[in-house]
Amino acid sequence: FDPASLTYGVLDGIAQELYDRYLSMNMQRSSIIASGNAMRRNIHLQKITAEKFGMSLELSPLPEEAACGAAISGCVAEGTTTWQQAVGI
Repeated sequence: FDPASLTYGVLDGIAQELYDRYLSMNMQRSSIIASGNAMRRNIHLQKITAEKFGMSLELSPLPEEAACGAAISGCVAEGTTTWQQAVGI
């Protein structure tokens, strides 16, 4: 029982929760895009997550994903744009 093992266990648990959720969605992907400050600021969590998923991991290009999502939702609710236009699909 040491700090490094405890830290690794916590990060592995976070990655496992994400992986379990991914499995429950029954979808197949070849890469994952991660978001959020925990993932963005912790290279160890990035590596553990990529290994857990067995895929390459990319970080979201937007540093403030929640604020961006809220702004997009506001524009869609106001009718200035559609969801498809906002996300480019």
